[in-house]
Amino acid sequence: MRIGVCMALVLVVAADMIMGGSSGIGKRSLDAALTYNTAEMYGAIIVAGLLGYLSNRLFVLLEKKVIPSQGT
Repeated sequence: MRIGVCMALVLVVAADMIMGGSSGIGKRSLDAALTYNTAEMYGAIIVAGLLGYLSNRLFVLLEKKVIPSQGT
């Protein structure tokens, strides 16, 4: 389940880059990369990484509560 959530986040960001949504982390990082705005680009990458990390930690906590023997 945790791997699925992290993969979903990666796919949503990639789809946002490819499909050219009006706003989102993927569009923001791609636009920043194309205009050589490295601070904004790295900021968007860090935000995406933090979202992935926090969602993973949330699912670890949920696993520990729901299935005590599995939450490692």
